[in-house]
Amino acid sequence: MEFVLSEKVNRKLVINGFIFVKDEQVDSKIYWKCEYFHKYKCRAQVITDRDGIQKGPGEHNHIEDAARLEVTKLC
Repeated sequence: MEFVLSEKVNRKLVINGFIFVKDEQVDSKIYWKCEYFHKYKCRAQVITDRDGIQKGPGEHNHIEDAARLEVTKLC
C-alpha cells in the first residue's frame, strides 16, 4: 500500500500498479474507488482503516497504466 499526491494535493492510494481515489469516509473506514471509475466504469474498490486494507482491491476492467503512475509519482 502506497500513497501519492494528486495535483490538488489529495492523497491517492496505489495498489498493484492501479491508482485509487478517495470516495468517502465513514468513521475510521475510507472507501477508495478506481481512478478510472468514470472513464471505464471500473468497479474496483478498496476499503481501508487504521490497520490497513480491510477489503479489496476488486477486479479492474482495464489494464494498469504504468506511465500514468510514474507521472503521478513525479508530480
